[in-house]
Amino acid sequence: MHRILPILFFSMITISAHTQAAEEASTNSETADAETPSSSQWSYTGNTGPEHWSQLHQNYKVCEYGDKQSPINIRATRTLELPELKLNYVSSKLNLTNNGHTIQQAYDQGSYMILGKTRFNLMQFHFHSPSEHTFLGKYRAMVAHLVHEADNGRLAIIAMTMHMGPKPHAILQSLWDKMPTKANQTVVDNKVKFNIIDMMPWDKGYFLYSGSLSEPPCTEGVTWLVLKESIEVSPDQVNKFISMFPTNIRPLQAQNNRFINATH
Repeated sequence: MHRILPILFFSMITISAHTQAAEEASTNSETADAETPSSSQWSYTGNTGPEHWSQLHQNYKVCEYGDKQSPINIRATRTLELPELKLNYVSSKLNLTNNGHTIQQAYDQGSYMILGKTRFNLMQFHFHSPSEHTFLGKYRAMVAHLVHEADNGRLAIIAMTMHMGPKPHAILQSLWDKMPTKANQTVVDNKVKFNIIDMMPWDKGYFLYSGSLSEPPCTEGVTWLVLKESIEVSPDQVNKFISMFPTNIRPLQAQNNRFINATH
């Protein structure tokens, strides 16, 4: 672990922001929904699986040739004076879609986080099993990806992992009770309301790095905030998701020359 002065971190984040803005100027059409497209052109197995994504569409070339891809193995990190997450989430009605790749919740407008000086609006969250990112080489049972988008199109994703324990998670269960079981099916229930902040771990320390969407088109310049702590869910809750999506993770990608920063 190395300690770096806060002033160096904020200088680094400012430079990074300008660099990302320039890189993303050519991808203005990308939105927060890009990480979970409903297209059936790609999958997680066979001839349309991850090893073939770059061959399926010209916009997917970065899946193979990019050098800042996700997910990665979280291992050696730099400890920085990273800011606490400023999460301003409000309640949302249940609005679940089975898009053929995962279960996705479209979150009501009005929720956001502040990262640096930028506001990122919470657009949606969705699930993978196991956790996509690994921790010292080990997967966790599941993960929810909270996808945020800034006004300039930049994306920031909070990865909230889950471990199996004896108790079911109440909020997750309220979603699973309404889970759409058919591809391209959406279930909306105005009577079921929840705040995603109530699903998150109390300790919101995180790992920070620059990566990509973990699904086609694998766009880079995504800010990843991977929470250190996980939440408890039951085996039945994990198994229900796996029964719908036996395989929905991308293999680990090379870290290359990227730093993984961590809160204390």
